[in-house]
Amino acid sequence: MEKNPLFKGLTRPPMIFGVPMTPFVIAMGSIILVAFYSQNIFLVGFSIPVFFIMKAMTKRDDFIFRLMFLKMRFFSNPASKNYYKAKTYSTNSYRQMPPNSNFPKISVFGLNAEPNFEKLIPFSSLINDSVVITKDYLLMTTWEIGGISFEAEDDDELDIKNDLLNMLFK
Repeated sequence: MEKNPLFKGLTRPPMIFGVPMTPFVIAMGSIILVAFYSQNIFLVGFSIPVFFIMKAMTKRDDFIFRLMFLKMRFFSNPASKNYYKAKTYSTNSYRQMPPNSNFPKISVFGLNAEPNFEKLIPFSSLINDSVVITKDYLLMTTWEIGGISFEAEDDDELDIKNDLLNMLFK
């Protein structure tokens, strides 16, 4: 079976003038808001160098701002970094204990301050090779059905459609 290449244009973030749209809107909106609140319209001129810096960063890597936001999102607690001598992450989130609780303080830092992957991990635990229990205690499984698919077409027709799709993205 022939493997089809994944086109880079299909995975690239949406751009405005060569800068990813979300960071562009956040940066320019912040500059404009600061300019209006400080009543100094000349601060809008600061957006020109910011734009060119963002464009140079994007030219080097299309996903640089996504990586920067992920780094900010998973910023770990410095106290836990000193305690464990490494960055630590939790698989689920914890709530902060009220100050008047009768529970003893076990650690020097709260578990609620740890960055977690709860939203990124779609399952809770793996029971078997193909069975997963979700966070809502639902059992999910995967399986494979052998044979031909219901929408079976000739190889020639599939090749023609594949070539047409490839020509569309060239």
